[in-house]
Amino acid sequence: MEALFTPCRIGQLEIRNRIAMAPMATLLAGVTGAVTQRLIDYYAERAAGGAGLIIVEAAHVIDANRDIGRIGIADPQFEPGLGELAEAIREKGAKAALQLVYRESLASAKGPDDYTVREIETIIEAFGAAAQRAQKVGFDAVEIHGANFYFLTQFMSPLTNHRRDAYGGSEEGRLKLPADILERVRERVGNEYPVLFRMIAHQYAPGGLDVRDGQRIARRLEAAGASALHVSAGNPSRRFWHTPPMAIPRGCHVPLAAEIRKTVRIPVLALGRINDPLLADRVIAEGKADLVVMGRALIADPELPKKAQEGRLDEVRKCMACNYCRKRVIEMNRTIRCAVNAHAGRERDLRLLPAAASKKVLVAGGGPGGLEAARVLALRGHRVVLYERAATLGGQLRRAAIPPHKEEIRNLLDYLTSQIARAKVAVHLESEVTMSTLAQERPDAVIVATGALALVPVIPGWDPVQTFTAGDALEGRPMGERLIILGGGMVGCETAEHLASLGKKVCIVEKLPEIASGMEGYTRGLLLQRLRDLRVEVHTSSEVVAARSGAVTLRNSGGGLIEVEVDGIVAALGAGANRSLEDAIREFPGQWFRIGDAQEAREIAAAVREGYLAAVAI
Repeated sequence: MEALFTPCRIGQLEIRNRIAMAPMATLLAGVTGAVTQRLIDYYAERAAGGAGLIIVEAAHVIDANRDIGRIGIADPQFEPGLGELAEAIREKGAKAALQLVYRESLASAKGPDDYTVREIETIIEAFGAAAQRAQKVGFDAVEIHGANFYFLTQFMSPLTNHRRDAYGGSEEGRLKLPADILERVRERVGNEYPVLFRMIAHQYAPGGLDVRDGQRIARRLEAAGASALHVSAGNPSRRFWHTPPMAIPRGCHVPLAAEIRKTVRIPVLALGRINDPLLADRVIAEGKADLVVMGRALIADPELPKKAQEGRLDEVRKCMACNYCRKRVIEMNRTIRCAVNAHAGRERDLRLLPAAASKKVLVAGGGPGGLEAARVLALRGHRVVLYERAATLGGQLRRAAIPPHKEEIRNLLDYLTSQIARAKVAVHLESEVTMSTLAQERPDAVIVATGALALVPVIPGWDPVQTFTAGDALEGRPMGERLIILGGGMVGCETAEHLASLGKKVCIVEKLPEIASGMEGYTRGLLLQRLRDLRVEVHTSSEVVAARSGAVTLRNSGGGLIEVEVDGIVAALGAGANRSLEDAIREFPGQWFRIGDAQEAREIAAAVREGYLAAVAI
């Protein structure tokens, strides 16, 4: 991967390779906006992992618009912490850039047309002062955030800017604000200091900006003093482009970057679900961008660059674009976490240390939690033996990767199985743990990761032979052409999509008012659209109240009855923890842990996290 690991320059700044870390909110800053040790540890680990440029998440140039957990830069009080952060990144060999943003409070409906000229001038000055402060404390560069659906994009877009003064009325007017900000920043930091601009190149909306507009915007930004352009896309009604979920192709914004690169002389950065070093290298080698930007990929594996450069591609823990990280930060207002990397956001607290004494540990269950526990135990120097009752490892991961657009879940399975093979973990397939197993193995500790068992209802009047689980459906068990899915959660909806994509006539029945509730927003929105496209019938606030051969009767919240002809019923009503080891483990004299679905049926992230935590506790 020569292209990816060739040094490059942004202005006078030399960068060791072509990999930049994307600025993504973590909520690891303090309540006041100050840099914390957790934030420093998080970025330092990614710098140590080999990225060439770390673009630190957005710092708010006006503190009144900063949400809790976001970085502040509008006051000298923030300087010591920001300086420590920049220094920690530089000490690990990466260059440090700080993204600067102005964003209205989430509670505000204020748009471009609502700002007075005096308010605009205040914001321009705030960007200049913030850039000067970042330069002063030791950042190698700054990036102005002019993408997503934030303040500067709203000014640049004809969809949202309807002003009739100098800051609107024409393309030149709409671009005046970002140009004025760049020029003021240049006045404050000088002509040599690198100033990147994260720009919008396409809005994918009727009447919005398209790639030709993006090229003109790029030329204007270059003329105003931008040192490099970081190319993004999207709009408020199609926000999934900002953090593309698994259903969006990898490298989705690379073609836009390639078009922008044709029209400017400054470096262009490409982003958009680049989670594979081979893809990243190809982007550079084919001249589509000067640097590739990885965000979630470096959350999932901070050492991705180092592993790639050393040829250890099979050891890369790839992001699967589940957007668990985004859900945590944006939807739940909680600190950054990763579904596949339990260490993310807790780098100091959960660092791996060699075990004080090597113990024999038995792991019961080869799903994500059990595999992660076995991996970490082996890394710490324990002797690990893993038992799995199925003929293959993976547990629910194998089924989870079957529905359309979920294929990249397989990345996690491939990573975990290769890691325990590399660590020479003793694996026993088609072997269930019993009391005699424990007596024979005589482990010092046990981790119970036996998963969960699907809940299957008994429906009066319906032949149980024609009642199936979501697992049966995903694994291709014959069940007829007309199917009802009982349960409209994530599993039920994904199973419905899978069956409908095979040509089945599918109906979802859900007791709650909505289906797919609890899913990450971008992923959910795309899934619901695909279900509509596949003509999947949906009955919310409904339940099955009667059945006969070939038909079931539904009752909705208003008491109305509907009869639906079906060949089979698929139960997606959740699962109950598999407690088959309870008797044996209750008498076990050593240390033991119950993790993942064996504790309570939940998502992949919980299983991986609990597997990691149990392994570091032994």
